Amino acid sequence: MALLGSLSEFVEGRGDLWTLMYRTAKFQGVRSVALMPYGMSFDCGKVVEAYKTVKVPVHYLASVGFFGRRKYQITYLEEKHPIFKTEVLNVRTHTEVKKALKHLAFQSVLESMDEVM
Repeated sequence: MALLGSLSEFVEGRGDLWTLMYRTAKFQGVRSVALMPYGMSFDCGKVVEAYKTVKVPVHYLASVGFFGRRKYQITYLEEKHPIFKTEVLNVRTHTEVKKALKHLAFQSVLESMDEVM
């Protein structure tokens, strides 16, 4: 199973995490592909222990002077990244979720092969 992408968002005390995974299989010359989107929503107040603030540099065009010379400036935006409580999202829980998704993806591949046959 391979990871195509992951995205997280935290707005007004609610958190959402989305992930897209895929798996392919070939049986008797027929190839099947299973896409597994899944997500989790949670209340940040219950599962987040703390937030880590990271300053991200952003470059922008400040002005254009004589002869088209451009002047750029840098500003910093602050992003808050959650640090989850260990009992909520530890390595074991993450591994179990991945195993379950792998099983579901494999079942989807088998079902689609049955439809083709």
